[in-house]
Amino acid sequence: MNVILLTDFSSGARHAHKYALNFFANIQVNYFLLHSNCENSKIRISSNKKLEEEICTYRKWGSNNSKLMTVNTSKNLIDAIRNMMETHVIDLVVMGANGDSQNSNNSLGTNTKSTATKIKCPVLIVFQKSIIKNPFSIAFPVDYTDKLKQSCIEKLKTLPNSSNFLVELFEVNTKNLESTAITTARDNLLKGLDQLIINCKKENDFNINYLETIDKKEFDLISFAAKNLSVYNVIFNQLDKAGYQLMKQPPLYILHE
Repeated sequence: MNVILLTDFSSGARHAHKYALNFFANIQVNYFLLHSNCENSKIRISSNKKLEEEICTYRKWGSNNSKLMTVNTSKNLIDAIRNMMETHVIDLVVMGANGDSQNSNNSLGTNTKSTATKIKCPVLIVFQKSIIKNPFSIAFPVDYTDKLKQSCIEKLKTLPNSSNFLVELFEVNTKNLESTAITTARDNLLKGLDQLIINCKKENDFNINYLETIDKKEFDLISFAAKNLSVYNVIFNQLDKAGYQLMKQPPLYILHE
């Protein structure tokens, strides 16, 4: 498994990486700690030193079976990730939620949003105060307005211990859709989630800030398909409005085809 860890040397990025190293502790992983936009040679040298310091810390967190490598590039973030995807089979990109944003009205940051939409592999976004734990309860919002491929949905099952996941489907605003369209889309979704434990719930007023599991607890992870644009927009708009409260959200696992 090949995983990119995006860093700007912030505490938010470091927390996201600690989450990932814990999550994949029992799997052999090649981690690439990636820092981009280092056009100035002096900044690049300084960044190289910081990257090595980060790696020394991460080795204390990770598995002995995993490898940790650094990548320092002058390319912009999206181009840097795409270049990595051309040279390696990247399975996941991990990043912190606050990124380079200093504005509480845009707490997710432009880098986070761009990566979530433009990179065609799963993206794990970990918030500043997301609890570091292996997920069990998974919220999966969907509104069936976009046809989701089974191969996209199945990527949820590539996560460690996914056979133990309890997935709750939040079917958002489906009352205006034709029943045949819903049935076809739902069947495709359920095939992708085959062998997982699933519950379905109608949710006309979906709000990411007030999600509760069946037993009134918080979810461990929220997953959805980036192609499901209306759901994507609802979630990210709500997170932006939440301001710094979003830092308490469970991580997002965004699926791509």
